[in-house]
Amino acid sequence: MTLNTPKANWRTLYGLVAAGLGLLFGADVLIPTGGARTLAEVLIVLALTVAMLGWVRANRLGLLFEDRSRRTEEPLMMVHGSLRSAEANRFITRPAA
Repeated sequence: MTLNTPKANWRTLYGLVAAGLGLLFGADVLIPTGGARTLAEVLIVLALTVAMLGWVRANRLGLLFEDRSRRTEEPLMMVHGSLRSAEANRFITRPAA
């Protein structure tokens, strides 16, 4: 059985942060001081927050693997679509064929 270890897509997150900072800088430079600038900044921050939450949701399995591998030496593996540790697989009984 081959182990398929998903990884989080960190480049996408860095791109989101860079784009958000660029948009905030652009709003600060291009929009005159007042209510329009404040509204634009609030909307940019809200959109960036939603995008980051979407990134976390899309990369949750990769983040779980990274967190787990830092905390323990026990490898994780995907077995029939579910996440299990190698130790837990010893105790799983299989139905007789």
